[in-house]
Amino acid sequence: MADSKYSKLGETHQDSERAPLSEASSDTFHDEPLDSEDSLSRKRRAGRCQRPLQTLGLVLTSAVSFAIGFLSHSQLQVVDERACLDTAWDALREPDAVRFETQHFNPRFTGAPSPYMGPPNEQVDKLWYDLSELRNFGVGRSTLESMNKSRGAVEFMKDGEHTGLFEAGMEVFHQLHCLNYVRMYSYMDYYEVIDFDMLAESAEKRQEHKDHCIETLRQSLMCHPDLNIYSYHWVSRHDQAWANLQSRHRCVDWGHFHDWAQDNLMTYYPPKTRPEGVEVWE
Repeated sequence: MADSKYSKLGETHQDSERAPLSEASSDTFHDEPLDSEDSLSRKRRAGRCQRPLQTLGLVLTSAVSFAIGFLSHSQLQVVDERACLDTAWDALREPDAVRFETQHFNPRFTGAPSPYMGPPNEQVDKLWYDLSELRNFGVGRSTLESMNKSRGAVEFMKDGEHTGLFEAGMEVFHQLHCLNYVRMYSYMDYYEVIDFDMLAESAEKRQEHKDHCIETLRQSLMCHPDLNIYSYHWVSRHDQAWANLQSRHRCVDWGHFHDWAQDNLMTYYPPKTRPEGVEVWE
């Protein structure tokens, strides 16, 4: 009986080694021997090898996660800046059209004036007329349809053929034109005898034009308010607090954008008068 009894326990022990842990009975006890010295030594060596590998795995995983997060964040910053452009013309979202840079505004209350400041002269006029020239661009019909403005759109023709491109301007140049007009209005005695717009306008029309320009600039400034802040400081040359208006801004790279605009101007003109039978806006 004893031999039979211990023989059965041995068989049970062998079976349990092959069985999954989840199938082992919690109330079954095995008369198994303690680990031998060789077995314990092997386990200790395996543990020592596994711990550095586990640590290395964690380090590598963390490094890869950080790299992915950093690259994703950097790319999101670029995408977000272009996505925030308020335009229906998708060409302006291309990398070669608009890029951004950090600038610090200088209000020029003191020190040397900027080239755009001061009384009128040939050099100042050249800079302002270059900024404020109203430029013609060509956009596809789908762009105008996205604005609900395809009806009666003026199409560029070339050698009597349809081009599929329609006349469009960019608001920034219209607004710079308006800013320049207000500037010229403040030097009316000088510009009323040389400026094309003012020469063609009566005194009443000049007043209307000036009011239109001020209203255009007001709407633009309130639509895109500059939310950067400036600080106040005590300075030795004033008893009252001094406003430090040299604030940091994230700006469109104007030189790069201006070059793109010049490269994308239409090189031919739309019809000067309305052709017979064309669709009209109203």
